[in-house]
Amino acid sequence: MTNKIISSVILAAAFPIMAITPSNSDSLLFIFISNNKFVATARLALALGMVALSFNLFNFFSTIAKKTFLYSGFGFIIFGLAAGLASSLGSFFYDYLKVLDVMTILEAGIILCSTALLVKAPKAKTRRSASKKQAKPRVALRQA
Repeated sequence: MTNKIISSVILAAAFPIMAITPSNSDSLLFIFISNNKFVATARLALALGMVALSFNLFNFFSTIAKKTFLYSGFGFIIFGLAAGLASSLGSFFYDYLKVLDVMTILEAGIILCSTALLVKAPKAKTRRSASKKQAKPRVALRQA
């Protein structure tokens, strides 16, 4: 439930920020959020992916997909922590990724990891063996 709320709030905030970015690039909001169009588009795509994952819109959860989401979530968390530490020291990332962008990346990593750990992969369908199948008797229809 928490994943759904967090991802919905991030998506609800990403749309207006995406709309404001080209027109008001001098706004005080952009002290905390990057006004780069590429970063804004990536933030919106990340928010859409988090909402789709949180509301379980991907019905193809296999073991490989779970591991992919888990490892990409760990990658987002590690990158977010490293970028958060580096941006507080004033690195070249700070021109592109501001504080709230890094927090969004961290939250995306947490949502990916928790979703991958909580959702169970579907079991493989087993086929019944031919000996266990019972043949249905065929009844001839009478013609009147």
